[in-house]
Amino acid sequence: FWCASFPHKAHTILWRLYHHKLPCKEFLHRIMPAQFVDPSCVYCGDLDTEEHFVWACPVRKEIWQTIANRFFTDPSMLTFAHIACPTPSGPSVIPLLSLNSLDIIACTILSIWQFHWKLIFGNRPFWPQEVAANATRLIRKLHKENSARNQSNA
Repeated sequence: FWCASFPHKAHTILWRLYHHKLPCKEFLHRIMPAQFVDPSCVYCGDLDTEEHFVWACPVRKEIWQTIANRFFTDPSMLTFAHIACPTPSGPSVIPLLSLNSLDIIACTILSIWQFHWKLIFGNRPFWPQEVAANATRLIRKLHKENSARNQSNA
C-alpha cells in the first residue's frame, strides 16, 4: 500500500478510510458534539457517514459514475466495498492503461477530498464535473508516469 504509485497525499486519505478515521461530520459530531452539532452532509443533508462522505452522497456518486465510465471495463462493478477495502479482484481497468483499480480509486478520492476542503475552508463551490475532471488529470498523469517507468524497465 505505502509503495503504490498513486499520489502520496491519497495514501493518508485512504489510510484514514481504512482505519475509520475519516473526518466525516458523523464522526466529528460523535467526538466533538459541541463543535459539530449537526452530523448532516453539507451537500444533500443526509447523515454524513464515511460511506456517505466517500461514495453514497448523490453529489459524489456523480463523480464516481463519471470516473467508472471513463476507466473501468464494467463501470457497474465499482462499489463502496472496492473503495473501502480494495482487493486484487476489483473492477477491471480498461486495457492500455498502466494502472490498477486502486490507482484510479486513490486519484478520485484525492480529488474529492481536495475539492471538499476547498468548499469548507475556502467557500469554493463544489462542482462534481470539475472534481471528476481533476481526478481524470491525476489518473492520466499517473498512467503516463507508470508507462514511462515500465518502458525504462523493459
